[in-house]
Amino acid sequence: GDVAAEMSFEDIKLEESETSASYTQVKENMVATEFEILIPYTIPSDGKKYAVEIQQQKIKCIYTYYAAPKSDRDAFLLARVSGWDNMNLLPGEVNIFNGETYVGRSYLNTSTTNDTIDFSFGRDKSVIIKRTALKDYTSKKIIGTNRTVVQSWEIEVRNAKKDTVSVML
Repeated sequence: GDVAAEMSFEDIKLEESETSASYTQVKENMVATEFEILIPYTIPSDGKKYAVEIQQQKIKCIYTYYAAPKSDRDAFLLARVSGWDNMNLLPGEVNIFNGETYVGRSYLNTSTTNDTIDFSFGRDKSVIIKRTALKDYTSKKIIGTNRTVVQSWEIEVRNAKKDTVSVML
């Protein structure tokens, strides 16, 4: 004979997802992008803020350092991301991780026309920048009502890292 078996929802073992982002579908139309989470998600009505992860992407970037020695002696590590416009990104705060290490928060501005977005990883004390005025190459000239001042600067960059780095000055 036939054997009928009853199965309740509790009997079904679902493989747990790391986040709800694994169960999110992205739908685009002419006016908006919709992120539909395909599993039920309960948010308590207790007045507290809750974050629901709707998308997680690993993106390739080029690391470079940026320094403005006239304003600041420190170098700042930047992650430069190209091709971001095909990722359905929304403007807002982003958490930045370098590998598994939390680096900090930044703001993602998707209204830019640039094809590259820079994320700052903050100051890096292992790239040392020194700016010194060269007195031998400084001159002042006054011809009529025009005043010309020529100043020369020496910028010294020292890399205390094991690897080679790229620095934009």
